[in-house]
Amino acid sequence: MMQKTFALISQQNRKMEPSHVWLMFIPIFNIGWRFVIVNRMADSLKAELASRNIVVSEENPGKSIGIAYCILMCCGIIPFIGPLASLVGLALWIAYWVKISQYKAMLVNLK
Repeated sequence: MMQKTFALISQQNRKMEPSHVWLMFIPIFNIGWRFVIVNRMADSLKAELASRNIVVSEENPGKSIGIAYCILMCCGIIPFIGPLASLVGLALWIAYWVKISQYKAMLVNLK
C-alpha cells in the first residue's frame, strides 16, 4: 500500500522511489528505515496536495501518528514496558496505514 501511494504521487513531488519501501524487509536496517519512510511520505503527500491545491487538516499528512508508531516500536526492546509499547505501537501502525490509505484513495479519486 505504501509503494502504491508513492507511485500515485507525481515524480516532481515524490521524495522517495516507490520501490524503496521494500527495504523495510531488511532486518535491523528497518528500525531506522521506517522513520525515513514516514518522513518522506509526509513530505511527498504535502507537496502533492499543495500542487493540486488541496487543503487538508494536517500540515504534514500522517507524520505525527507515523513517528509515534516508529518510536513505540523502537521502545519494544525496553524491559517491562516493551510489550505494552509494542502493543500500542501496533495499534498506531494500523491507524497510520488507515490514514495513508485515506490519502491514497483521495489521490486515486483525483486522477
